[in-house]
Amino acid sequence: MTFPASALSAHEPALASAVLNHGFALSRAARLPEALAASEEAVALGRVAVERHGRVHERGLAMALDNLGTDLFRAGRREEALAALEEAVLILQSVVSHEPGREPLLISVLAKLGFLHSSMERWPELVEVATELVVRHRRLAAADPVAHEPALAGYLGDLGVSLWRAGRPDEALEVGVQAAEVYRRLAAGDPGAFLEKLRTVEAARANGLESVGREAEAAEIRERLRSDPGCTGNG
Repeated sequence: MTFPASALSAHEPALASAVLNHGFALSRAARLPEALAASEEAVALGRVAVERHGRVHERGLAMALDNLGTDLFRAGRREEALAALEEAVLILQSVVSHEPGREPLLISVLAKLGFLHSSMERWPELVEVATELVVRHRRLAAADPVAHEPALAGYLGDLGVSLWRAGRPDEALEVGVQAAEVYRRLAAGDPGAFLEKLRTVEAARANGLESVGREAEAAEIRERLRSDPGCTGNG
């Protein structure tokens, strides 16, 4: 969709934002055809806003692309959804480089992109996205472990799974060790919330080791899980 110059004015960014919010509301109301039309219009308006009023409006364009990608996925148009989310990620990576406070939005879109790659069995691309999520959460967790280590542990687990599916078992096993280390720290402070997750990660490690012929290491982990239900020992 294009808009003639005569139809647009200094209010273009506000119009783009209004249309985007309308699309959000339609999506929440499960009115998919209307939501999709609104999302497409919001993206078109967002592009115009960036072109005519500068990069300050890139975040709005990225949000519109994110919403469009979500609506396209719900409509079964996965290739188009992928293109929209990939463009949103590229824009947000640029935005975050000079506005670090926008990183949570980038992380949210990356997670959606990863889910889409997984649903399409695009394993190398999933590894790339999962790796970026881990890198970003490592940095966040280094600054504030209490707030961000739980998410880091989860994304390490996701990266390990994606590496297995991409045919990279040695790297997957190493990431599994890292995930277990983070969950072990978390379980020491809050076993009710994290002990079972730690045991699940350790059991998966054992299965992975066994599948690549490292039976002795797998047996050691399983014995530790049996004899030390609290997983107090080091992996």
